[in-house]
Amino acid sequence: PFADFNERFDTLSFLEENGWEVVGNSGKSTRLKRAGNPSSKSSALFDNDSRMLNCFSTSTLLETNRGYTPTDLFALFECDNDLSVAFKRIIDMGYGEQ
Repeated sequence: PFADFNERFDTLSFLEENGWEVVGNSGKSTRLKRAGNPSSKSSALFDNDSRMLNCFSTSTLLETNRGYTPTDLFALFECDNDLSVAFKRIIDMGYGEQ
C-alpha cells in the first residue's frame, strides 16, 4: 500500500495539520516553514513531482539532507516511526490493492 499512499496522500495538508505552513509554491516545488520559526523564510521543500520532502531546518523531528516520502512522514508523525504500524493504518485508510 505504500506506493499507492505515496501517490495519493495529501501530504501538504497533513504537514499543515502537524504545524507546518505553506509559504510558497513554484509549481514544481512547495516551500514550507516549521511551526515556531517566525524569522525563517522556509524550513523545507516539497517536490510536487517526486512527492519528496527535504527539510533543511535542524529544529524538527526530521533529519536534514534526507528525502522523506509521504509514507516516511506519516510513520514519523503518526506511528512513532514504526513502519509496521504505518502499514496497517495505511491499509485501514483504504490505500493499496483492495
